[in-house]
Amino acid sequence: MPYANSIRFAWASAVAASLFVGGCSSDAPGASCKPEGLPASCPMPIPSWSNEVSQIFMTGCAPCHLPGGVEDSAEDFSTYAGVLRVAGTVEGQISSCAMPPDDAGALSAADRTALLAWFACSAPNN
Repeated sequence: MPYANSIRFAWASAVAASLFVGGCSSDAPGASCKPEGLPASCPMPIPSWSNEVSQIFMTGCAPCHLPGGVEDSAEDFSTYAGVLRVAGTVEGQISSCAMPPDDAGALSAADRTALLAWFACSAPNN
């Protein structure tokens, strides 16, 4: 599955970058980011889009990444299709602590970990 391979590549790239950079520095965007750990593989139970992941996107991402939102974004993170369209980029932004920016409110470590676990499972529409 091409998408699964791109997710694995993006996740591996983020892990490698974090090893070289040492995580989020105090000068970097998302300085308050403290992930609980990046999943090495898809965890069980698989995080659910409908029960968990969509709510994180709605509260932590969609206020800006939504047509007509704060940034009047071309992206629409209120839908599965909208997130899936740019999933590799979104995963990289979340794992590198670049998003959400500090002035937009932080994702909790648990929410960030849940999103990264969902991406590790190939971002299922479950």
